[in-house]
Amino acid sequence: MRRSLDPDRLFAELSEFEHLAVAVSGGSDSMALLTFVSDWSLRVGVGVTALTVDHGLRPGSRREADYVAECCRHLGIAHHTLYWDGEKPASGLSDAARGARYRLLARFCAEHAITALLTGHTRDDQAETIYMRLKRSALSNRGLAGMAFETRYRSDPLSEITIYRPLLCHARSALRAMLVGKGVGWIDDPTNDNTAYERVRARSLLAQSPDFAEDLIQYGRCAGRLRRLHACQAADFIETHVRVGIGDQLFLPRAALRALAEPVAVLTVQALMSVVGGREHLPPARKVMAVLRESGRATLSRVIVTQDDTTVSLRRENRNLAGEITLSSAPQLWDGRYFLWLNVCDGRVPTVRCLRSHETADAVVSSAMPLEGHNVKQVLATQPMVFDASGDFHDPSGSFHSGTTVGSVSCRHARGAFERFCPAFDLPLLDAIDGLFTRKLHPDTVKHVTKDAVWEDSNV
Repeated sequence: MRRSLDPDRLFAELSEFEHLAVAVSGGSDSMALLTFVSDWSLRVGVGVTALTVDHGLRPGSRREADYVAECCRHLGIAHHTLYWDGEKPASGLSDAARGARYRLLARFCAEHAITALLTGHTRDDQAETIYMRLKRSALSNRGLAGMAFETRYRSDPLSEITIYRPLLCHARSALRAMLVGKGVGWIDDPTNDNTAYERVRARSLLAQSPDFAEDLIQYGRCAGRLRRLHACQAADFIETHVRVGIGDQLFLPRAALRALAEPVAVLTVQALMSVVGGREHLPPARKVMAVLRESGRATLSRVIVTQDDTTVSLRRENRNLAGEITLSSAPQLWDGRYFLWLNVCDGRVPTVRCLRSHETADAVVSSAMPLEGHNVKQVLATQPMVFDASGDFHDPSGSFHSGTTVGSVSCRHARGAFERFCPAFDLPLLDAIDGLFTRKLHPDTVKHVTKDAVWEDSNV
């Protein structure tokens, strides 16, 4: 059953926010969203700022942004145009533009303490998205759930926004009829007629097959429920069973893992491998499945998987590690796994660098010490060693914990495939991963790294 276009129902979950940002391109979908939210916000007392991203890819883009600004002026809504400056890539332009758009929107929101961003994605967009994913993937692909009503987006570890799609259950035709009835115009993007784009071709096909489009929507709903269920079960396993070792090794009890339904077991390991390996995407399910069906040792997606009768361990392989970086107050992602930044610039720590730790492992550990079946040097060789002018080393996975600070350096573990975009389906997994790296190292022990040795402090 489709939701009502009553603004009170559209934005029922958003009244708790003091201020909302709305992405408005000038097209019919975003203009409908702007029209709805302007009436509603005045009535309930929620502040609204409209944001238009000018990618600078077409001659008329500046004029379209000015049109939106004028509409917002008539509605009494603040408006800002954000510009994508600099060189544009020769290939993959659509993906690059999408990434730039969300970065610009998130940056503005962070600078103005806005935590919620509304976009005008519609039911039509949902059907197109599911269709395009179905064309290039198996039926088991988690992406067939389509877009979520709510998605967390983090452009860097210091700022996070939640993207909401209030119009996701509504057809574009209904929104345009509403705009016509209110005398509100919109701009048709000429690229929407360019069949060089996959989405334009999908839109044309689905317009001729409305029953098929509806089937896709219903399939997406079912896939979304299943995706959420699997994420909840995987999150429960992580919170209950997974242990964290020095060097952020992860240890999973093999019997408990095998007791899970295979899709849940595979998802659990996929999620953890993306974090340990510092990857933006989950490793292929079929490859993870093949690894779990064997014993011994295997390497996949920069992760060494070791299995014996009782335990499955995951650790970063000692190859293709990130190089040296110089830290600043802006968070920097090292090796896809750690965000590091200077928390205090008081002159006492003039330089903080992150070196490839395999270059300094011998200096850090004076003798080989076995731990959980691995050599300490091998494990530490995959970790960033942060040091200051005094030569003191700090190991982010030991002395640091996610979201905490040691001295003037802050660290947060990246979340792998869930770092930037995390749809509502996967939020339980996101919370479990965040919790995993804020626990103490097992067994209630923190490992400290110095230039001389590794020692334990059970009183931390």
